[in-house]
Amino acid sequence: VSDFLVYGVHKIKNFNIKIDVIEETSVSTPKKEYKERVITISSLRLDNIISGLCNLSRGKADEIISKKYVKVNYELEDRKNSELTIGDLVSIRGYGRFVLKEYLGSTRKNNLRINTYQFI
Repeated sequence: VSDFLVYGVHKIKNFNIKIDVIEETSVSTPKKEYKERVITISSLRLDNIISGLCNLSRGKADEIISKKYVKVNYELEDRKNSELTIGDLVSIRGYGRFVLKEYLGSTRKNNLRINTYQFI
């Protein structure tokens, strides 16, 4: 396929292009950087987790969910009462992408402590 692209494709729409083949060893994948944070929440409901991750009120978290700004594991989620599990990826438009990494136990008031990663 690379030979066809190099020798056969010279224009895309109105733009002249030049294609070069590079070796796989010269291409590096970017390192994923993240910030680790522990949040304390009362349940694993989506609105509660968004409230803890973004430091917002639950009402504001409900607004974000109803505007369809939230994806869980790359799928749009618009139910505020859906339960998440450890390992889920939560993307919030305007706030970032988070992973619920591990359960750290509960507090004296039976709230949950969860370790999260926020991708930078």
